[in-house]
Amino acid sequence: MKTIKLSATDSTNSFLKDLAQNSTLENFTTVVTQNQIKGRGQQQNKWVSEPHKNLTFSIFISFTDLKVVQKNI
Repeated sequence: MKTIKLSATDSTNSFLKDLAQNSTLENFTTVVTQNQIKGRGQQQNKWVSEPHKNLTFSIFISFTDLKVVQKNI
């Protein structure tokens, strides 16, 4: 697992999304920051956090690499 530590970023989610579009990432690459300025929540909601008081991170998972196993019971 690769971890990218940032002192500050607009959004760990946006940072990771841009990185994934411009490079090849290994599964479970994690971006962590102490200060997230413009965090993104679900359905266009904003994620507001105070520096050093919240867990602010995003994890990259490629679903194309995951295998689904079906069992007949």
